[in-house]
Amino acid sequence: MTSIHDIKAAIESLSHDEFMQLMHWLHEKDMALWDDQLT
Repeated sequence: MTSIHDIKAAIESLSHDEFMQLMHWLHEKDMALWDDQLT
């Protein structure tokens, strides 16, 4: 399994566009989890 340190390093190496894609994906994932909690 990848360590949190490796994940942080990988995120820091992303281009701006890749970082924005990651943030969008995380937001969508968070919203889906929120929706699941409401039902």
